[in-house]
Amino acid sequence: MDHEAEARQKARDYLRTRGTLVAPSLIQERVAAAFAALESFLDSVPPEMVGRRAIPGEWTIQEVVDHLVETHRPGLDELRCLLAGQRPPGEPIPASLQSKAPLLRPWPWLRGELTRVHARRGGIGPAPLGGGAGLEGVRHRLAPARARSSQPGQEGPGRPVTLAATGGELRQLMAQAVFARDYDFQLDAFGDGECTVRVPFQAGLERPGGLVGGPAFMAAVDIAMWLAIATRLGPDDRSVTAELKTTFLGPVRRQDFLCTARILKLGRRLIYGVAECVDSQGRLLTHHTVTYFRPDT
Repeated sequence: MDHEAEARQKARDYLRTRGTLVAPSLIQERVAAAFAALESFLDSVPPEMVGRRAIPGEWTIQEVVDHLVETHRPGLDELRCLLAGQRPPGEPIPASLQSKAPLLRPWPWLRGELTRVHARRGGIGPAPLGGGAGLEGVRHRLAPARARSSQPGQEGPGRPVTLAATGGELRQLMAQAVFARDYDFQLDAFGDGECTVRVPFQAGLERPGGLVGGPAFMAAVDIAMWLAIATRLGPDDRSVTAELKTTFLGPVRRQDFLCTARILKLGRRLIYGVAECVDSQGRLLTHHTVTYFRPDT
C-alpha cells in the first residue's frame, strides 16, 4: 500500500471510529457541550468588539456568528436525519454560507437568534425542543413574524417582514383542505418558510393501546409543510407532496401535540423540507423529511 492509499485508509478508519460507530447519545453530548462552550465565549465578548476586523480580509465576530446561524439551522436538521438513519435531502451546506447582509443584522438579535437555533436541538441534545417547557416552548423556534425577514437588513424587533401569505390566508387554506377537516388543525405560529400547527387530541385519533395513531402525525406534517410553502410562494401555489418519510421516536397518549415544518431548500421544481412533532413537554415524537413538487414551474 502506497503512502497516499495508507493515508486515505487511516482517514476512513478515523471517521468510522470517531463518527459512524459513535453512539447517538455521545454525539448528543458532544453537540450540547460545543454549543454551551460557544455560548459561554460569546457572552464574554463586548458588543463594541463584534464588528471590528482584527485581520484585513478575515471575518469579524459578527460575520462569524451570522455564518453560524445560517449553517447551524440546516446543520441541526441534517444531524437529525442522520441520527434517524436517513440521508439528508438536498445539496450539502456551503462552507462559507452567510446571510445577504451579515453586518446589517443587529448584534442583540443575531446573538439571540443563535441561542434560539441552538435551543432547537430537540432530539439531539438533552434540552427540550424550543428551549422551554411545554407546547409554548416550541414558539421560541419560530420568532414572531415581525422579527423574521427574507430581506437583508430587516431582522430584529420592530422591523416588518413581508410574507407571501397572511395568517388569515393560511387559516383559510386549512379550512378548505378536505383531508384536514377531521383533525381540527389550528395555526399556532408561522414565519418565513416555517409553520407550526397544533393538533388537538380527540378520541378518533387513538389506535388500539390508547396511543395517537401515525396518520395524525403524517397529516399534520403535510398541512404544516403546505402552509410553510405558502409563506414563500403564496396561498395560490399548487405544489404537491412528492415524498414523505417518517420516523416515529416516541408515543403520545390523550393530549395535544405540535408539528413544525420548515423549508430547507426551495428549488425550481422540488422543495425540500423537514418537520417534527413534539408533545406537551417538548419531547420529540416524530421526525420527517418532506419533498414537494412544483407542477406549475
